[in-house]
Amino acid sequence: MSSSIRAHLRASLDPEGRDEARTDGLPAGYRLRRLRMEDAGAVAEARLRNRAHLEPWEPQASVDLTSTVGVQRLFAAAEARERAGEEETWYLWCHEVQQDGAERPTVVGHVSLGAITRGGLQSARLGYWVDAAHTRRGLATAMVTFAGTRALELGLHRIEAGTRTDNVASAGVLQRSGFERVGVLRQMLFIHGAWRDHDLWQRVLGDAPPAGDSERPVQR
Repeated sequence: MSSSIRAHLRASLDPEGRDEARTDGLPAGYRLRRLRMEDAGAVAEARLRNRAHLEPWEPQASVDLTSTVGVQRLFAAAEARERAGEEETWYLWCHEVQQDGAERPTVVGHVSLGAITRGGLQSARLGYWVDAAHTRRGLATAMVTFAGTRALELGLHRIEAGTRTDNVASAGVLQRSGFERVGVLRQMLFIHGAWRDHDLWQRVLGDAPPAGDSERPVQR
């Protein structure tokens, strides 16, 4: 994605309250939408299509993400965390017009801010993926940039992310989105039959104090 597109990328919640996001940095036909239980089937279809694409990079989930029932269980837990202010999850939809003129939206990606922590930390952990058939279109960079905008709206100070040390594509996305590599976590996750090292990345969003802390004296 060009710097001019990133500079004009703006994201906000739908003014009518439908939990939609408008993301100007995405190509025509794509939009982000908050997690909805009724979308579990579409997400399961996307995970099934992308099983071979995603398995090398993700730990095994506690539920079957290729089944609607499994995704519904995942969503139920995610909705509880969202209500507690600990997480936000968005799915990327592609609205393609078919040859018969009908529009059949499909899920082609995901981005989330998880492990949202308040107090003196004010941080979140970033997660994302893009459908194998929709890579190299700037979608991951647009979603990660959106997540940064959303984190600022939530009053967060920083975002962190982890990538396998051999995941060159994901490292490029994070670098383009303003993240810096801060270290390596040895044998962090068991993925694809082995404990894998991960690079740790972070993006500091600003230096404003946590809400309610602006009047506290600085201790030296």
